[in-house]
Amino acid sequence: VYGNMPEASGEIDSPIGRVKGGEKRAVPAGKREFAGELREASTEYALHTRYTGYDFLSVKPKTGRTHQIRVHLSAIGHPIVGDRLYRFKEHRRDPLKPPFHLLHAGELRFQLGKQKYRYEAPLPRYFSDTLKMLDAEAGRGYDWSA
Repeated sequence: VYGNMPEASGEIDSPIGRVKGGEKRAVPAGKREFAGELREASTEYALHTRYTGYDFLSVKPKTGRTHQIRVHLSAIGHPIVGDRLYRFKEHRRDPLKPPFHLLHAGELRFQLGKQKYRYEAPLPRYFSDTLKMLDAEAGRGYDWSA
């Protein structure tokens, strides 16, 4: 995310609704007029790695709203790096310039009936390359390919 989180971990509890006027975008309560109802949303986060001007987080949505992670992190002032929809104007000149926003589902778990499912996916190359660049700037050598 852009910036450094004030706390190493936390939970964001903020209802989310769709913007009025047909725009396909969700926003937290209190920001704009909504089309339809607000829905409860909760997201947990934990700091994984801190960089100068950026934080790499582990995030877990407790509810499943459209764009929930993106909306919640932007609402607390830390939009996802590369997110063109929910970033702030000052992030348009971001020197990292990733080709996509840096949000990745590394693990998915769910249950259907009595059967439990778990899927893992490695970071895409553009994501791990960005982290390697930040690590090099910070004087760290972390293997993000694993």
